[in-house]
Formats: sequence, C-alpha cells, structure tokens
Amino acid sequence: HLENNQLTELPSSIKKAQKLVRINLDNNEFTEFPTVILKLERLDKISMNNNRLNFLPQGIGNSSQLVYLSFMNNRINMIPPQISKLKKLKYLNLISNDLTELPRSFYEIPRLENLYLGNNEKLKISDSIYEMKNLIRLSLSATSYDRVSPDIKNLKKLKWLSISSTKVERLPEEICDLKDLEALFIGYTKIRILP
Repeated sequence: HLENNQLTELPSSIKKAQKLVRINLDNNEFTEFPTVILKLERLDKISMNNNRLNFLPQGIGNSSQLVYLSFMNNRINMIPPQISKLKKLKYLNLISNDLTELPRSFYEIPRLENLYLGNNEKLKISDSIYEMKNLIRLSLSATSYDRVSPDIKNLKKLKWLSISSTKVERLPEEICDLKDLEALFIGYTKIRILP
C-alpha cells in the first residue's frame, strides 16, 4: 500500500517485485500513469483514486491478469481502445473524471461486471452499453445519458443501476424484464411516470 503520500512517480526497480498482485496508489500526486507497473505480470488490481491522471496508457491492455481497475476522481479524458483486451477485468471505476466519449471497443470488455462512469458530465454513452451482458452494477449518474433504450432488457444480470442526475425522461417497459434488479436510482431526473 502506497496510498496517502505525495508520490508523483515510481522507481523502475519496482518491476522486480514480480510477485506483487495488487497496488494501491490512491491519494497521491500522479499526473502520469506509472507504466513501470505494467511490467508486473501477476498484477490483478490497480487503484489510483484521487490523483491527477489525464489518460491511461495503451499498454494497459497488455496486462492480462487485471481484474480490478479504479481511477475515481482524476482528470482522465481518454480511455485507450486497448482496454478491451482485458479479458479478466470485472471491476472498472472511472467516476469523477473528464471523459466525453468511450472508444467503441470499450463496450467489448468481455467479463466486466461492475462499471462506474458517474460524474463525467459530458460523457456520451453509446447504445453499445446494452451489449455488456455481464454487468451487475452500472452507474451512469451525472453523465449526459439521456435515454434508456428498450435494449436494457439485454442486461439480464443487472442488480444495481444508477441513472440519477441525468436527462432521462422515461423508463421503457423493458426495464421490468430485469428480474435480478434490486436497486434503481433515478433521483434528479425528469422521469414522471414509472412503467
């Protein structure tokens, strides 16, 4: 655990720690992703919340063991298309960044179960999100998301959905097809009638 410091970079010698599986760099001063950690072949969890990152490197797609990525509260404005290569990724937190769009390949992350995109106010969400059939938790709150498609029914595993503080005005009947849905957050929207 290297969180709660004022780190801006990591020494290249960290690549020798080949048994390292998790790294927590929360609450530091990173402005660039420390690509040296991508040389850690067993790494399955990276947490870099509350830093000052602007982007993620393309090489992140080569870290085949990654299951968990959290970059909440940074300044990230670009996600590399290579992120779709993360075949084991189950958890991705990008809340409170500066994202405006996601690459098409983003929606092809095969095992993603938990996706948090909230508080990216200008972020446009493609209807391709409904192809992410393994999603269990999805946060789109405070994004420019403005329409829940009937294709929401494709997210059969969804248990938790937050679309609060969006421009959504109505929910399609198909939302009732989500038999596993346990929590639906729709506060601060323009929804007047429920299906």
